[in-house]
Amino acid sequence: MFKTRWLAFFAMALFALGSSAQTEEITKDLLIRAESYLFNQPDSARYFMDRAYDQALHEEGSILTQVYRYYGIYYHLQSQYDTAISFYQRSADLAQRLGEQEIYVDATSNMGLAFSAQGSLGKAQEKLLEALEYYEQENLPLKASNAYNNIGIVLQKSGDLKGAKETYKKANKIHPEKHLGALSNLAAAFENENNLDSALNIYDTLELAFGESNNLRSLFSVYSNKVIVYDKLGDEQQVASYSKKCALLGKQMGNQNGLSILYQNLADYYFKQSRYGLSRQYLDSGYAAAAKAENLEVFAKLKNREAELEEQSGRYAQAVEAFKAFHVLSDSLRRQEQAEVVTELNIKYETVSNQQKIAELELQKKSAALSLVRSNNQRNILILGLSALILAAGLLYYLYYTKKKTSDILSVKNNQISQALAERETLLKEIHHRVKNNLQVISSLLNLQAGSLEDEAAVEAVRQGQHRVKSMALIHQRLYSTDDVRGVDIDDYFNSLFVELFTAFGVDQDLIEYKVETTGLKLDIDTVIPLGLIVNELVTNAIKYAFDNGQSGEIQFQIEQRDGQLLAFVKDNGKGMDEKSLQKANSFGWRMMRSLARKLKAEIEITNDSGTRVDLIISRYKLVA
Repeated sequence: MFKTRWLAFFAMALFALGSSAQTEEITKDLLIRAESYLFNQPDSARYFMDRAYDQALHEEGSILTQVYRYYGIYYHLQSQYDTAISFYQRSADLAQRLGEQEIYVDATSNMGLAFSAQGSLGKAQEKLLEALEYYEQENLPLKASNAYNNIGIVLQKSGDLKGAKETYKKANKIHPEKHLGALSNLAAAFENENNLDSALNIYDTLELAFGESNNLRSLFSVYSNKVIVYDKLGDEQQVASYSKKCALLGKQMGNQNGLSILYQNLADYYFKQSRYGLSRQYLDSGYAAAAKAENLEVFAKLKNREAELEEQSGRYAQAVEAFKAFHVLSDSLRRQEQAEVVTELNIKYETVSNQQKIAELELQKKSAALSLVRSNNQRNILILGLSALILAAGLLYYLYYTKKKTSDILSVKNNQISQALAERETLLKEIHHRVKNNLQVISSLLNLQAGSLEDEAAVEAVRQGQHRVKSMALIHQRLYSTDDVRGVDIDDYFNSLFVELFTAFGVDQDLIEYKVETTGLKLDIDTVIPLGLIVNELVTNAIKYAFDNGQSGEIQFQIEQRDGQLLAFVKDNGKGMDEKSLQKANSFGWRMMRSLARKLKAEIEITNDSGTRVDLIISRYKLVA
């Protein structure tokens, strides 16, 4: 009887060991599949990682540390660095508890790479140096070479090119046949300090090595870098040669994204050389590649270059349309970046929520196991019941503690988000402040320039340019001076604009008065800038031409919203001028007003009745609540 029990126990133990080994093999196989999809099909990789995680949860062993590390790599490749770091940390913590020192150091090295990509260079260097020390102590040359290479990248980002070059050399010396990436980084460091001959020597070595190993992706990168170096050297023949090699290789690999960037750079290169035909040719190729790669950023840059080409060719209508398309694409890119930030925040909250769900699933599994034990061991019902009760109480306390901790984390995250929003608001105000200061500097430079000129027409043109710059500076001053940086209170802005112009032209306000009526409107900056410049021109014309010396009068500006349009007018009660007279008096200003009016989709009407009145009927504008 006694022997029978021991045999049964031994058989159960063997079954448990076999089941555990089988589970680990299944998990490893799932991770291998996930790795094969990580770089090109992230959704498929995530599917296999989730299945591996479900398998690894059966027992908390070293395989679970690898699952956590793969999650970190997945989020790292998606540029979600905070989430990646949290998974690397979980892998390191579990490995440390299990005494798996090398796995712990590998996760620490991964954290260093994530901190480097995030821009936290001090933390990155600390983690990578810790990993390097272990790899050297344990005589792991390939991993030590990788660590030196990654430390070199951090030093290069920090501006220490000398230290970066020495570190890249160490990486290549330890493992030259395995670490050509260190040589590539070393070449980039030479290129950054304008040591182009040294950079070319390394790129020649890499071109030979990658060609022999048929590493097409790396060879494409080397060709692209040689195009840049030969461009800096002014060697047009080599630029053309390596550009063709790049294009052929990109087509062979189907690397539409790399091709789109190459064609965009070549379009820029030939435009700067005034070879507009070649620039337009590469522009068309770039559009095709960017469309296939769905690279919105490159498409926007190509649109901007197209606008400049059309302007250079004198096709101004086509240039305006291209500029409009460029701004639309730029707005789309900004919205896309904001959406990515929101997605990252949502993932952080989902991670906390998923941890709670995992705890609940573990509770369900353990409760089911206890129920199975009770049904198979009737003799121990009382003992098992008490054990289950104690365990349930502990788990309930754990759930309570987990929920409380989750609530605390959410509270901290909400505070962080509020702080981030406040910092963003402050940053925007600082940007507007700096823009205003830069415009003020430009205004001062124009003032100095005007003082050095003798030609009255030139002085007048510079003065007018100075007034236009001041009108834009006022807008940015209003934005950083208020709590809401989204829009401009136009009542305050146009009153200030009139004061600036009356002061600049020395108007006697006892003779000539102004009146501003805005009905309390608040407009966004893209509406206020062209509108402000138009009003600046009209008021300047009124001050200069509407009144004879000693004549009294009034200049009036009014704007209101009606039937989905902005209706604005500038009116004076002076001697009156028609459209031809205004255009003759200030032909450049008149052309500028017409161009700005097209941007606002505005109609301009001029009447001459007891003075001059210019009406603007604006269809494209944006109010700020």
